[in-house]
Amino acid sequence: MAKRVYVHYDSHRYTIAGRSIDDVQKEIDAVLEEGRSVWLEVNYGEGRPSLARIMIARGVPIALHQDIESEE
Repeated sequence: MAKRVYVHYDSHRYTIAGRSIDDVQKEIDAVLEEGRSVWLEVNYGEGRPSLARIMIARGVPIALHQDIESEE
């Protein structure tokens, strides 16, 4: 089953395909531990999504989730 991580950011839902939730969280944690910010590439929209970038930085709320079926 294809992996897909859902990212909730500024009242919008984005997706990241082909990565696990642990992988995405490790990337975000590493950036924040170094005190940096980074643009995270995500997909936005249904059907044929568009490429988008969201700013990951300290103090910016973000939530991640992954469907249980996607974890296999």
